[in-house]
Amino acid sequence: MSSPSLLLGPDTPWILSPDEPEPVRRALEDVRNDWYDVMGHLPLLLDSPPESVSGPVIYLGSHHSRLKELVPESFAAPECFLLRTQKDAGGRSSIVATGSGIRGAIYAIYCFSEKILGVDPWHYWVDKRPVFSGRVEVPAGLDLSFGPPTFKWRGWFLNDEDLLNGFAPDPLRENVFSLDIYDKIYETLLRLRGNMVVPATFPFPDERCQELASRRGLALHMHHILGLGLNTYRWPDDIPYSHSKHPDILEAHWKTCVDAFRDKEVIWTIGYRGKHDRPFWVDDEEGAPSTGKQRGEVISRAMARQVEMVQAVQPGAPMVANLFMEGNQLYRDGHLRLPEGVTPVWADFGNGMICDGGNVRSGEGVYYHTAMMNNRSNQLTEMVSPERIFKELGRFVRAGATEYLLLNLSDIRPVPLSSDCVMTFAWNATPWLDKNPADTADDFLLDWSRRMYGDGIADKVRTVCRQYFAAPFMRDEERTLGEHYLSSWILHFHARQFEPALGEKDDLFGKMDRLADAVIEYFHPDGLPSFPEFLGGTLPEGLAVARGNIAHFEPLAREVETLLPKIPAFRREFYRAHIGLQTHLHLHLSHVLQAYILAVTALMEKRTEEATAQIRVALTHMDKVFATLRAGETGRWRGWYRGDQFVGVEAVREFLRQVEAMLAGRIIPMQRQKTRYEKTCQIVGARRRDVSFSEKMRYERICEYQTPFADHFPLLYSKE
Repeated sequence: MSSPSLLLGPDTPWILSPDEPEPVRRALEDVRNDWYDVMGHLPLLLDSPPESVSGPVIYLGSHHSRLKELVPESFAAPECFLLRTQKDAGGRSSIVATGSGIRGAIYAIYCFSEKILGVDPWHYWVDKRPVFSGRVEVPAGLDLSFGPPTFKWRGWFLNDEDLLNGFAPDPLRENVFSLDIYDKIYETLLRLRGNMVVPATFPFPDERCQELASRRGLALHMHHILGLGLNTYRWPDDIPYSHSKHPDILEAHWKTCVDAFRDKEVIWTIGYRGKHDRPFWVDDEEGAPSTGKQRGEVISRAMARQVEMVQAVQPGAPMVANLFMEGNQLYRDGHLRLPEGVTPVWADFGNGMICDGGNVRSGEGVYYHTAMMNNRSNQLTEMVSPERIFKELGRFVRAGATEYLLLNLSDIRPVPLSSDCVMTFAWNATPWLDKNPADTADDFLLDWSRRMYGDGIADKVRTVCRQYFAAPFMRDEERTLGEHYLSSWILHFHARQFEPALGEKDDLFGKMDRLADAVIEYFHPDGLPSFPEFLGGTLPEGLAVARGNIAHFEPLAREVETLLPKIPAFRREFYRAHIGLQTHLHLHLSHVLQAYILAVTALMEKRTEEATAQIRVALTHMDKVFATLRAGETGRWRGWYRGDQFVGVEAVREFLRQVEAMLAGRIIPMQRQKTRYEKTCQIVGARRRDVSFSEKMRYERICEYQTPFADHFPLLYSKE
């Protein structure tokens, strides 16, 4: 015989301590809003249950004196928590949500919202607003315990945040985007039981986004470029950058950053890289070492000094060293020595395949991506499949490498499915380890589809999601490609192919080459990074990718549309904006690439009329790309994609417009200002410039809010 249910209504009181710390109070405020959505009234908040109340009461938090009576047992570890029904000292039926420490209490509060009120942790990003019911039934025998987590440190890196920057700029221009959006991000991360955050690509230690994260209960962290939090992106041009020649300069700035963080909970990143995402020896102009052994020694000495500085203010603080790019090779070659107590962190390079070479060991960690800006991966669509996530992160769990997991998810909203998969596994990997990765991924996709769309349609949505991730270029582990590839191919191809194919004196291709340079200069003031050879820059290789995508996504797009009327009405908007939008975006960008390559092929054979027709086909599909993106900007997401800079769909369209005009003998102005300063591009007759890549210029729009504070380096605000 089943236990009777507890009936919660709008007048069911919450019993809270007035002494809860600020992070817990902020979580309670979030769930107070959830209660309002579900019950239609704000909750009744009391510091003790009234004698007149005989019905159920709800105990939330960690500081109330009665919680010691209700939960006399000790928690197994930090961040553990429980949610259960029981009788309190007055004999009342009670719901208790509490945990170990501040974050355990926060997780318990959000768990109450998820399990009792039905509020999904992703509700803000997936348009799944809590549903009003006015009452909620809770099984009287509810007894749930959680933790300890699989990965000790679990967090997000908000990287290459062009969409967030364009969508919600900070009104005071003192953060890369508004603190209101930051607050939603931190709330979501805590609902998913994360505990650390890297709040931006190039933040200063004293930016408000750092303070808000700390007050939310998150540990602060810094990524692989910003050792000890030093924002080298803003390194002054007139100051030498060399720890070998001028250690006093770097160490003074490191100390300033350490002092800025000293009263916060921090997971410190140690490391010595260049001013941007590159090796230090690129920026060290005063005799940088040339051998791997010498370079490893320089980095090792710098890291040892950084550890000393951290230990002086936070003895025993957690520290990590990212084995990223050059660090990976130096470490594997035995040239890099990590100080004692520093956790090695392996990384993938955007495709979800972790580059540890099978060398991962117990106690290590992982830096993982579900989105990445690198001209071949993804920022507007999902790309890293759950199967790959379970396979790769499963290797680390089985090896005991569970000290740390940092997830780079760029602008968040395009990648909720894959990011939810990572965070679910990071908290509790055990239920997902019994099966092979393919079957486990299938289970996860069904669970996701149920949460997003309901039981009745979940299996069909799972099939669509499974087919989406089965795209040939997504499944290829060595050459995984996202929508970045489709746009970058067009903007890079000219510089690599026109002159070798026809010679520098060919007037038509010379003009086309200069056109592409002008578009790049207009949209990306100092160029784009080189197009890696292994991605396939030849015409046949690019055409094969485009046609393979079209063959895959055309039938999938039909299936997506066929399923749409069967999706519950209140979930169709997200269905269109997520799997629908992303399927059509891949399809139309692949048509654009195919048409462009056919146009180039025709031009090489002097078939100008056919080339013009193909450019117009490409432009037609670009119109469909933008219509697809606009259709995904409903409700609160109006203008979401206007900040796109790194995938560069606007730049691709502009280039194709310019080519069409050139083939017709016309010149048209570029009227859309996408950079910080207005550009005047003289196309015909201009000499093709050397398109070199500068990280600093690439982030100019996103980080321009920092410019007025340049004199305060290495902080945003004055130290006075």
